[in-house]
Amino acid sequence: MNVGFSSHFSQDVLELYALGMLSDRGCAPVEEHLLVCSRCQIQLEAVDSYISLVRSAYALITSRSHGFPRARAMHVAESL
Repeated sequence: MNVGFSSHFSQDVLELYALGMLSDRGCAPVEEHLLVCSRCQIQLEAVDSYISLVRSAYALITSRSHGFPRARAMHVAESL
């Protein structure tokens, strides 16, 4: 994860960061870069919004499975 002033983190890295799946060592350079990079800040906001939407959809599907068995509802949510 080499990050200079002209490089940005990949979508995958920002997704892992947003999901809390990076180690402390992996988070540090992302957080430092986010302090100064509006492009990556905007990209992270989009990732956060997407994750929130998927989690909300999953919660809705599993709480109101609309007649589907719970296992089917989970499969539908995971495929989003």
